[in-house]
Amino acid sequence: MGVLAIGVLGYLLGLWNATLELNEKGFYGMSFVLSLFAIITVQKNIRDLTNNDDPDKQLETTYQNLIRVSHVTDY
Repeated sequence: MGVLAIGVLGYLLGLWNATLELNEKGFYGMSFVLSLFAIITVQKNIRDLTNNDDPDKQLETTYQNLIRVSHVTDY
């Protein structure tokens, strides 16, 4: 976690000191945030797939989770 914090701090410091327009800095900042989200999502999907050897069971569990989430979000 410490390495991630150092990397994020270095990126933000470099972006702050860059001679770019504000809209370009915003673009690079949001690109970085979305990249972090993508990395975490892929890592979690790989972890979930490697923990479960039966793909049919994994699909069934995913379907049940989607149904449970859809019931929670109904008003």
